[in-house]
Amino acid sequence: MLMLLSLATVNYADHNSHLYETANALYEEGEYAQAIAAYEEILSGGYASWEVYYNLGNACYKNAELGKSILNYERALAMAPKNEDIKYNLALANLTVVDKIDAPEPFFLFKIVSDFKNYFSLNVLSVIVLTLYSGFILFIILSIVLRSRNFRKTAMVLITLLSITFVVFGTTLLFRIKDHHSLKYGILLAPKVEVTGSPEESGTELFSLHEGVKVQIEKEMDGWYQIRLEDGKTGWVKKITVGTI
Repeated sequence: MLMLLSLATVNYADHNSHLYETANALYEEGEYAQAIAAYEEILSGGYASWEVYYNLGNACYKNAELGKSILNYERALAMAPKNEDIKYNLALANLTVVDKIDAPEPFFLFKIVSDFKNYFSLNVLSVIVLTLYSGFILFIILSIVLRSRNFRKTAMVLITLLSITFVVFGTTLLFRIKDHHSLKYGILLAPKVEVTGSPEESGTELFSLHEGVKVQIEKEMDGWYQIRLEDGKTGWVKKITVGTI
């Protein structure tokens, strides 16, 4: 059974690798629609990486699918938040979005905390916290086992530093996990979206938005999303018009 599982895993990886190379070749040849289909086939099979999302975003941008392009850049950035290529292409795509949402400037301390909290991806933060915890436990064990007084003094300093760093990164990880489960964002995919005051066709039209705008999703009801913009405006849009990040 283990051998069969191993072979299946290898075949699956080879299939995805072949699809990825095919998609890249199609992109280079200017066959953007076919490249998009190949990248999406990889994702639909359950495999996701920032490279696939990034390349899919590039293909969508070349194919004049602005909303899907921004959506996939955002998904790539969530997995690789320090990647400069993703940031650059996302900023470039956002320049072509019709609606410019002016968000209020946050208090500088809040901005510093937010930047630090989002500097690492969730996976990287988890590895950092686990490494710090392991080091903390290791030095405690060594300080107990080893008899050297000099080592114990050094170990106590290291344990103190590790514990402080662990608390900082552990707290950051908890806030990121909380945000991951409580905050949900999306990108408008339709060329024009009417935002209404209630989740129904007959709802009062409040304003309209265009493809590519990033929104925070606050509620879901009967095929509708309640959204919030960066400037604080809220309303309801049809669920099918939004791609979730």
